[in-house]
Parts: sequence; structure tokens; C-alpha cells
Amino acid sequence: MDVPTITAISPDPRKPRSVVIRVDGRLVAALSSKLAESLGLVVGLEWNDALAVRVRDAAVFDKALTSAVKMLGKRPMSRSRLTAKLLAKEMPADLVEKVCHRLEELGTLDDEALARRMIEEWTAARHSAGPRKLEVKLLQQGLDANLVERLLSDTTPQDTQSRANELAQRELAKLARLDHATQQRRLWSLLTRRGFDEDTARAAMDHVGLGIEGE
Repeated sequence: MDVPTITAISPDPRKPRSVVIRVDGRLVAALSSKLAESLGLVVGLEWNDALAVRVRDAAVFDKALTSAVKMLGKRPMSRSRLTAKLLAKEMPADLVEKVCHRLEELGTLDDEALARRMIEEWTAARHSAGPRKLEVKLLQQGLDANLVERLLSDTTPQDTQSRANELAQRELAKLARLDHATQQRRLWSLLTRRGFDEDTARAAMDHVGLGIEGE
């Protein structure tokens, strides 16, 4: 009885950097050329049940990994959010875990790096977010609460106050034509909406000469 062997490994015309594997002229798999190389697939290699399972599992993993990389390429996201999206595609939980672990090894999936980028973005002048709003934004991304707390604790009260002062100064210029009470009300509302606590907001208002008596 003849032993089945790989008779051809040829470029996949539908996908760049991919190949199709044929055993005795029959197509048995399509996978990336890099994956085929990593599996040691060569023409003439004996094809058996164990190898077929290895190739099948590797192809499934490769497809899932490619899908995850595309998602992250469109929009950076946390591990938990990526996990949810992959599970929504009806991928098995163990496969999703392996994909996320591999992406973390590659540095493509990094919750701490994502959180730091978000903090940098939301503390920039365009947003000028305070700690409370930053916490909400980070948790909404599915980031771990302990990670969020640790990173936010790196910000000094002086830095937070400085951001609040700068925001108050910019906003004051927009309120110049309004009466004093309206300026106070709107500036206080803005500072608290942006996530600054009352003490920080009060100090920022004092900084621009709109201190609220009795507050």
C-alpha cells in the first residue's frame, strides 16, 4: 500500500505569501508560507493523521491570529476587548487565549502600553482630562482596574493641578463676554466634567481670578 506524501507546495493565487499543500495531487490545506516552513512541510514528506492534525490546528491558529492582527491594526484595544471580539466570531476560548498570548509575546497586544498612550492623549491640551475622567475612559476600554490605578498614581497632584489651571486659562478667554457669575458657573461645570475633583477645580478657578466665595 502506497504511503501518502506531499506532492506539491505551491503559491496560493488567492492570497499573497500563502501556499496550498497537495497530497497525491489532492488539496489538503492552505496556509501562510511562513507557517508551512515552520511546520517543516516539504514535497515528499509522508502525510499521516498526526501531521494532518498538526497542519489543521496550525492553519486554524494562523487564521485566528491574522484576524486578530487586522483588528488591532484598525484600532488598538485591550486584551479583554480583543478577547470579546474574537469570541463573538465563535472562536473557541482556548484558541482565543493562545492568540492573545502570542500577540503579547510579539508586543502587538500590550495593555500597559495602550493605557499609557491613552493617558498621554487624554491629558494633552485637546482633552485636558482629570483623573476621574481618565479612570472612566481607561476602564471603558476593558483595562484592568489595578493597572489603571497604578498608572494614574504616577501622576503627581502638581501635574494634575497644572492641567486644570491651563484648561481654566484657555476656557476663560472664551467666556470673556459673559458676566462674572456665568463665567464661574460654566468654568466650574467644565472642570468637574473633565474629571477634576472639587479641590483641584476650586484652585484652578482661583488661579484665573474666578474663585467661588463660600465653596
